Amino acid sequence: MSEYNQRQYRLMLDEINRYEREKVNLDRLVNALEGLLNVLERVPESWRIAFLSEWGKLEDARAVAKFQQTEPNDESIRRTLEAVSRLKLMVLNEMEDVHDRP
Repeated sequence: MSEYNQRQYRLMLDEINRYEREKVNLDRLVNALEGLLNVLERVPESWRIAFLSEWGKLEDARAVAKFQQTEPNDESIRRTLEAVSRLKLMVLNEMEDVHDRP
């Protein structure tokens, strides 16, 4: 895998970790992951589809929160955190250097 893609995966992981530490909000995470996904080179289509499926759950949660202009409920938070965890695992599985892994 290219060093370029590895850098993008590290940036994805950094954004996810920031979100988990409540340093960035969901809006920032959704935008960052979308941008980083779009610049990856030669990613297997099956991985891209799986990533977009989980990312879409975050996008849905963000859209609902903006539309309703309310704080997310417990179920929405649970689904969001599950999607974030799956995205994190997907990114970690793509990273080649075990020293990049937390």
